[in-house]
Amino acid sequence: MFIRSLLVVAMVTLCSGCGKSAARTGPALTYPYLAPAERAQQIRTGRLALVVGSSPEAVKKAVGEPDEVRDLFDKIKSAKPVGYTWWYIVERRAASGSAADRAEKLVRVSFGLDDRVTKVDAWGLD
Repeated sequence: MFIRSLLVVAMVTLCSGCGKSAARTGPALTYPYLAPAERAQQIRTGRLALVVGSSPEAVKKAVGEPDEVRDLFDKIKSAKPVGYTWWYIVERRAASGSAADRAEKLVRVSFGLDDRVTKVDAWGLD
């Protein structure tokens, strides 16, 4: 009985955060951050190929690996995620603060729990 309890605790510990919408981030960025020219161009042009219903693989093919991955909650901010977002950063002056402080240029791709794109947003790229 003790071993079974120990195994259950170990499995829960190992799997906590294993859900596909768990909050994650890509490589640590230092601020102010400016993407290399080739990466910035990939994000700017690749975003035009993204459409609602695209798979994560299609998104990666168009714009590469995301810089950040975050849970997506409904507007009421319930505790249950309704999807996740991939963030592709071209420029960000600061890690936090107001929109003016951060002065971001980026693309945010939202996915539903079915792993399909539900929305593509871009800030500061046009």
